[in-house]
Amino acid sequence: MRRLFNILLYGFLAICITVSVGSGLVYFLLSASVPDYDEDFTVAGLGGPVDILRDSSAVPHISATSAADVYFAIGFVHAQDRLGQLLRARRKAEASWPSDETLSVAPAVSDALASYAAGVNAWLELVSEGGRGRGSPELLIADERSIAAWTPGDSLRIARSFLNGLRPGSAREGMPSISGAIIPTDRPRVPELLATDPQQRLNAWAMDGDRTATGTPILAAEISGSLSLPSKWYLADLQFSTGPAIGATMPGVPFAIVGRNARVAWAFRSLPVPDEEAPGGPSSMQTAGFLTMLELFARSADANDATRVAADMLPKGMEALAIDRETVARWPRAEAVRASSFRDIRLAELEARQSIFSTEGAIGVQRDTVSSVARTLLPLMAKELWFVQSSTEGTDADSLRRELLDRLASWNGEMDRYSPEPLLFWTWVRALQQRILKDEFPTAEQLWTRPNSNFLFAVLSDRRGSAIWCDIRLSSPRETCEEQV
Repeated sequence: MRRLFNILLYGFLAICITVSVGSGLVYFLLSASVPDYDEDFTVAGLGGPVDILRDSSAVPHISATSAADVYFAIGFVHAQDRLGQLLRARRKAEASWPSDETLSVAPAVSDALASYAAGVNAWLELVSEGGRGRGSPELLIADERSIAAWTPGDSLRIARSFLNGLRPGSAREGMPSISGAIIPTDRPRVPELLATDPQQRLNAWAMDGDRTATGTPILAAEISGSLSLPSKWYLADLQFSTGPAIGATMPGVPFAIVGRNARVAWAFRSLPVPDEEAPGGPSSMQTAGFLTMLELFARSADANDATRVAADMLPKGMEALAIDRETVARWPRAEAVRASSFRDIRLAELEARQSIFSTEGAIGVQRDTVSSVARTLLPLMAKELWFVQSSTEGTDADSLRRELLDRLASWNGEMDRYSPEPLLFWTWVRALQQRILKDEFPTAEQLWTRPNSNFLFAVLSDRRGSAIWCDIRLSSPRETCEEQV
């Protein structure tokens, strides 16, 4: 018995020691890859000292005596904080655009990209010397044995990939457009059915000074897209000798895509561009113009100066908005006509609620989490169910059904993460779309597994006879949308 006890004790101690050593090794490797923001560096390639100060959110505030050193530093901190993301973006861009392609850009942009590449490579050199893990915790399990040096061409291709990501998925991936060969002949065409979302959207809206509490314009910018960790965006404060450029940069590109200097703030709206209007995606000339425009925006003297730059260099499918202390300017000057999205409808509703906005009020509009999709579709879906008794009245199923309908009836559409109503609504929407579309497209799961609110609105409101989509083609009776709901 004593021997058995000793064996179990030694076995237990061995397991504890193994777990402790393994945990310590993992912690050491991970912690070695996490940057120390208090560390000082001496690296080659700088013309003078550079200060990189981090605030409580780890946003870098970079100051130097020359623009080249500022761009060097933003490359350094991008690699320091987002090395894994940088390498993934480079691989994705190289898969889309030839690695040997060169673009002709303005000298100021060329110099900025060269300095940025030198900053990224300075961090790679520090990582290769050892003692820093692999530069990023996720690279500890990556199969890359060596990391190629960063080049200005890498930044150019990432910028081009970003512009391509603003196009609808059908234009990016060569999906067929709506045609009689795809839509069954007994179904009306609903353009929203085969519409695909871009990887990211840029949106912006501005208010003149006569609608603000301070009398100066307010510009609000929105960048939306798929969730990612870390974020696709990187806030930075670049303090040049000529003034600051503060805003959202993208790892791989040294310029603030949405941001401001001491005099001007700028943002963009992206618009869908049909593939036939821009075959093959953004051109190399558009990419070069886009980067040149961002570099000039950082040095703009006023809003009109910024829009004059945009007039010559704005890529197709984008609108530029700029404000200064007195003026709201846009290019093109006439706002493009586009179909209103549910988000546009909600923004217009919130903007119409008050005549004067403070900065905090504008931020409140941006932080609004009420879904106009839910507020629009739910009355169409539940209009009969709220007032019609179930055939299973008196059963547990009917009790649950009534509870869910009552919850949805008193719900205002707010996407509260602690409430069940958003999950109930979107589960219902997904099931409804599958019921409507699976018989027409049994193998095209992408059409009926992901909710398409614009298509459902057209069908449930019977736009141009679209309610016929609710009929199951394989059955003899003609089903209605109320039955499918």
